[in-house]
Amino acid sequence: PDKLSAKVAGRIRGMPKPSVEWYVSDTIIESGNEFKTFHAPTNAVSLTIDNASKWNGALIKCIASNRAGETSSVITLKLVDKEKKDPIKKGTTPVFTTQIAATSHVDGVSFKGSVKGEPYPAITWYKDGIPLNNIGDFTIVTMPEG
Repeated sequence: PDKLSAKVAGRIRGMPKPSVEWYVSDTIIESGNEFKTFHAPTNAVSLTIDNASKWNGALIKCIASNRAGETSSVITLKLVDKEKKDPIKKGTTPVFTTQIAATSHVDGVSFKGSVKGEPYPAITWYKDGIPLNNIGDFTIVTMPEG
């Protein structure tokens, strides 16, 4: 999902009228190319994120303050596919960078392959449809470099 947009909106009241600051992942946001902030005279406020998939899972914080004090609200941005109602996952699909190959040894046989993905994928080996979990004659070694 590329170039999805997201909008966070609410209402803020106070006397005198509060100023509003938006933060994404603890970084203050200025209205510009990727982020658009809005504060209407009717007390409506919003933050629109043009490339929201880049920020999926980020903390979004709104701080309203005036001379009487300040308040804030924090949410986690979770993108959802409107048709499937499923969360849109952040990362990349796992792919084999080296196909699985077998090597015969005096002690038996070993299988080796390389995979990459973000986050790093969980790897499970199977024999006859049953997961192998370092039991019996099987030893599984996973090296994080793929």
